[in-house]
Amino acid sequence: ATDAHERNRLMNVESPIIDHIGELREYDPQGQLDRDHVSLVDRQRLNRWVTCFQSPDDTIYLHAGSQSTDGGQTIVKRDKMPFNEMLAVPEGAVFSTSGMFLALDALVNFEAPGCYSLRTWRGEEPVGAVEGQATLHIANGPGPREQFSGEWYGLYVHRSIVQRNDGALLATLEGNLADDTEQPNDEWSKTESRYRGRSVVVISFDQGVSWEFLSTIAVSQAGDPVGEGFGEPTMIQLNDGRLLCLMRTGHYTPMYASWSDDGGASWSEPAYTGLDRGCDPCLLQLQDGRVAVSYGKRFPEGWSRLRSDHERWKYPGQGLISLAISEDGTGESWQVETIGREMGSCYSTIIEVEPGVLFCQVDGWFWHVQLA
Repeated sequence: ATDAHERNRLMNVESPIIDHIGELREYDPQGQLDRDHVSLVDRQRLNRWVTCFQSPDDTIYLHAGSQSTDGGQTIVKRDKMPFNEMLAVPEGAVFSTSGMFLALDALVNFEAPGCYSLRTWRGEEPVGAVEGQATLHIANGPGPREQFSGEWYGLYVHRSIVQRNDGALLATLEGNLADDTEQPNDEWSKTESRYRGRSVVVISFDQGVSWEFLSTIAVSQAGDPVGEGFGEPTMIQLNDGRLLCLMRTGHYTPMYASWSDDGGASWSEPAYTGLDRGCDPCLLQLQDGRVAVSYGKRFPEGWSRLRSDHERWKYPGQGLISLAISEDGTGESWQVETIGREMGSCYSTIIEVEPGVLFCQVDGWFWHVQLA
């Protein structure tokens, strides 16, 4: 713990958005890993790329049965929840509110042209949630994933389920539709995905039992300066009623933002708002009206080289976790600080456990950030 604490102590510099960064602690032992691409099975075994969520009773549910009931001050081991597999990967999404719990598994499974299924877990609360299945209709959706076995292809649920004011649920997906055939721009991006990705929104009017395609948030065209297309979307509803979605475009290209002022039916042209190259952004509407986002930079400034990053990378690497705050709550501009170093997968989740206090989790590590 000393080395971890020393790593985060270095983050405590004068900052206009951060008062204090707490000690970096480990909640679950992590196996050894010397590469940055592993299978879903390895992710669970090694505790990499895992995620967490908070229920309305303030319990934080983490991978492998770990839980906290005191805002992340202590984490204890409990029996694994039925939905543990969903927490073992960054894909998938959770909606947890008073009287309703819904978790969507990562994989969107092809059943027939235009028809897909999703594994779900649902109940009144996380404890006792029952596994089931939801349907999804997308007229021009992708073919069977098996046609490109071993490659990143198809559609995946990612990160967000938001309830509109009319009660409808919106979920963000990433991946490809049938007519997405643009190749990624650079050689490394080609190892991430067969085709450049798009981010889409699907909608449910029956509490997540059935879903329909609503809109494309962003899709790249030939010549766009994005490596992988638009993936790993994170979406929130802002206090002004608009939806905001941030998306990764590659390990070496910046993140982009889009807004919707009609409940997700249409989206603004993707905009660069100053957020650097990064992966797996996690948006959060703060209680004071500001907006926060955490994201990772696995190949950061000062370390990254033109061609040799993936040969040189050894876990936990030199990656950074950045925290950005939009002071006016619009997501149109940000103040950014580094809150973690040597952060492994660099896939982060943030939860506001008290006003202005964030619980931060990456792989098997966790820590707290006190905002200014």
